Amino acid sequence: MTTSPNRPIRKFNPGLLQSDTELIEQFVVRQGELNIVLEVLRGNIDSPSCQHALLVASRGQGKTMLLARVAAELRTDENLSTHLFPVQFMEESQEVFTLADFWLEALFHLVRETETSCPELSRELCRTRDDLTGRYNEALLEDRAFAAVVDAADRLDKQLVLMVENLQALSQSVDEDFGWKLRKVLQCEPQIMLLGTATSRFAALDDASQPFFEFFHMVSLEPLGTMACQRLWEMVSGQSVVEGEVRPLEILTGGNPRLLVIVATFAGHRSFRQLLEELVALVDEYTEYFRSHLDVLAKTERRVYLAVIDLWQSSTAGEVAARARMDIRTVSTMLGRLVRRSAISFEGSGSRRLYFASERLYCIYYNLRRKRDQAGTVRLLLQFMTAFYTPREAAELLHEFWQEVEAAPGFGPLLAEAIAKSSQSDEALHHHLQVANKLTARAQLHLLSGHPQEAIENYNAVITRFRDSNRAELKKIVVASVVNVACCQVQLGESTEALATFDDMVARFGASAESNLQQMVAIALLNKGMALRLQPRNPTEALAAFEAVLARFGTSDNEQLLELVARAMVGRAAVYADLGQFAEAKSAFEDVLAASTTKDSRVSQEDVAYALLSKGIAHGQLGETASAIQCFETLVGRFGESDGEIFRELAAQALFGKGVAYGQLGETAQTMVSFDEIMTRFGTSDNPRLRKFVAKALVGKSIEQLKAGRPADAMSTCNELEAKFGALVDSNDIPFAWHADWTRAQALAAQGRAAATMEAVRSLVAGFDPDSRSMVRAMLTLVPDLISQGTTSGGVAEVLASDPRKAAALQPLVVALRQHAGEVVRAPMEVVEVAADIRKIMEQRDAAAKHVAQ
Repeated sequence: MTTSPNRPIRKFNPGLLQSDTELIEQFVVRQGELNIVLEVLRGNIDSPSCQHALLVASRGQGKTMLLARVAAELRTDENLSTHLFPVQFMEESQEVFTLADFWLEALFHLVRETETSCPELSRELCRTRDDLTGRYNEALLEDRAFAAVVDAADRLDKQLVLMVENLQALSQSVDEDFGWKLRKVLQCEPQIMLLGTATSRFAALDDASQPFFEFFHMVSLEPLGTMACQRLWEMVSGQSVVEGEVRPLEILTGGNPRLLVIVATFAGHRSFRQLLEELVALVDEYTEYFRSHLDVLAKTERRVYLAVIDLWQSSTAGEVAARARMDIRTVSTMLGRLVRRSAISFEGSGSRRLYFASERLYCIYYNLRRKRDQAGTVRLLLQFMTAFYTPREAAELLHEFWQEVEAAPGFGPLLAEAIAKSSQSDEALHHHLQVANKLTARAQLHLLSGHPQEAIENYNAVITRFRDSNRAELKKIVVASVVNVACCQVQLGESTEALATFDDMVARFGASAESNLQQMVAIALLNKGMALRLQPRNPTEALAAFEAVLARFGTSDNEQLLELVARAMVGRAAVYADLGQFAEAKSAFEDVLAASTTKDSRVSQEDVAYALLSKGIAHGQLGETASAIQCFETLVGRFGESDGEIFRELAAQALFGKGVAYGQLGETAQTMVSFDEIMTRFGTSDNPRLRKFVAKALVGKSIEQLKAGRPADAMSTCNELEAKFGALVDSNDIPFAWHADWTRAQALAAQGRAAATMEAVRSLVAGFDPDSRSMVRAMLTLVPDLISQGTTSGGVAEVLASDPRKAAALQPLVVALRQHAGEVVRAPMEVVEVAADIRKIMEQRDAAAKHVAQ
């Protein structure tokens, strides 16, 4: 369920200026707690003595939202609305010091709550309250105000549900006898029940000498679990996500609904990978929010709190005292206060009690703001979580394969070829055309030689010299030059400027019936789509650009426009793949293939081959492995013997995809045949892209050999890989020599050669780049495999930790390995939770390995 863009979910004031329908739609978590509260309230209907309830949770856990949702239910439920009437106090009842103040405050909110449903009663209550507030020194004010509240309940013929927030703060600011007097009223008056909130269990709840001891039905709001975070995320962002994607945000926010809403609102059209990569920007954007949390703390409390978040791991009172440079007795007192404020949480008891920040993003905020080295640590942690939690394809090799497809020729910006004929009779025009043609030809030469900036200079020269001409031939060249400048800007990464130019072209000439200008509009829209594909936040806008070409020109009989329509069809299909909508991508690529068989088809053979390849990938992503293999075989059969390099490259990619697909089916022999065919066909090629696929085939072959229990053969294959292609890098900039090291380590582990395996691990760590998410992901994939093969987790942890910067990039993995080895490890809570998820994977691999051994 999505929220309306005009009626977003409230981060800080749920229910404010929102309809009951909106509240009910947006309430997607805390359903269990809602049911508990409603059950308590139902039990109070017509009861001679009411049970009162208190919601207890730290800031941002959804107390106000739950109250607003309860109020909506009391107004909309047919049975409850007949008997109960909600009266919502403000979040802070700052004007309440006495019980008289409390009843006057209740009257104030009753006036507001009855304004629409009972306007006459609302006016009477308003006059009564105005009269009573003028009698502030009258001895009977408390009784008169209370009587007015009860009278309102009688007039409504309903029991009042007073919803009072932050009872812990209210209890500290009122008169000493306030609590006892309120308790007496609530025990004796069945017309009034109290539903309160508190940020923690305050003293009056747990002290037998205090008025609220064992008085309330307590409802605790615990941090959201993964599934609840997923539901809230999807409601706020409107984006469907899998459980694994939400897990890092659950960890970073500690399951705090408010922080999760803030992150979801910030997410916009970002992918999960982008969101994690840009989380630092979110923290910066909400600086005032984080700072305000510190500002409300007293000076000594703040000093202790800052020490806790600066330590950024579970810490003893002594460690906090040392960091704060304060006496431990004072620190212990302040820690107790901060726990009661729910700013700090703890685990353990007595002298073993360890303290940590309740809201985790505050640690990240503080460390980002205070220390550059810690900012680097934060970024490495976020990079690690991105590598570990972002969705993986059915096979990692297939994902890399898709990246190779995207690099295929034919997806660069389309230039507008609009050089006019120079056989004109007008001598001046003839001269101008010659100059314009010369400049555009020079620009295209610069482009062919890889110098788009120089091309822009020549196109701009055409625009500057001839933009004021009224001659149609020159106008045509000027318009084409404008489009080509934007195309060059796309190549230079200046997408914002290019997009503005494309939009201007469509706005100026979109309604023109002239075929040349229609062609320019189509080229502008196509290039806009391609430019937007370079900005991963805007895949839907890219799709809209390609769809616009199809809608405007799809029925044209102009050959040049039909060629552009064919390109738009390919672009549309590719965007569906970008969006992960593989069913739609498959259908769209089928449209391209169908269009290629028509009599007047303008679909190029390169696009046919690309569509077959991409359709095969879409089948694979949908689990339709047999259909994927059929597409790959069709491509190789039709284009495998073609002379063009593009066809050879696409054939290599198809053979690789075929090998991966057979690997997913567990058909090792067929997988090996596909990889061997790549080496046979292209093993001696000098084409860098083909060489890369030969290297990838060797990697795939070595993996299959390991799966088949042939470690010696795998060692031989990885030696060949290192000798022939060791210096070459894959699509993620990982040297193939590093892939060879991984195969070698696994093969040695499979052979039980422990010392040699550890030496191979040292070689891997030596070649590890801590800034490479792909290398981090490779570590996460392969280290658990080594452990399941008997390599000692403590030994691997020691090697990984040998370089401080590399250890920081792999901190959760190092922690998981040490815990797996039986060590007690202290680290930031975020790291500990990620490590727990890694340990689950390691335990699963251990269990699988033992099962195979049996």
